[in-house]
Amino acid sequence: MKERVLSIWTSLALLPTAWVLSRHRSTLSFVYLASFFVTLCYHMSAETRWKRTDHVLAYCVIASNTWMTFRSTKAIYPAIGLGFVGLALLAYVDARMNPTRYDRSHAIWHVLSGFAGLAFAIGYAG
Repeated sequence: MKERVLSIWTSLALLPTAWVLSRHRSTLSFVYLASFFVTLCYHMSAETRWKRTDHVLAYCVIASNTWMTFRSTKAIYPAIGLGFVGLALLAYVDARMNPTRYDRSHAIWHVLSGFAGLAFAIGYAG
C-alpha cells in the first residue's frame, strides 16, 4: 500500500504542466490532465487496470513534449527539460534493473518526468 501511495502522490507532478498549458493550448493541457487521471487510476488499482490506456497517454505526453521542444520560443527551457528526461531515464532503468528499489525509483521517475514536461511547457507557452 505504501508504494502505491508514493506513486499516486508523485503523479501530481503532471498538474503544473497542465496548468501552464491551459493558459495557451487547451488540447495539450487535456493530454496532461488525462494522463494524470489515468495514471492515478492505474496506480490506485495496484497496476492491474488501465495499463494500456496509461501507456498510450504516456506516449501522447512524450509526443507533446517533443512538439513543444521544437516550438519553444526560449531555448534554455527545452535544454532543461532534456536534462530532466535524462535523469528520469536513469530512474526508469534503475527501477527495471533493481526490483527492490522499484517503488522509490518509479516515484522519482514520476517527479523528474513532471519537471521535464513543465520545462517544455514553460519554453513553449511561457
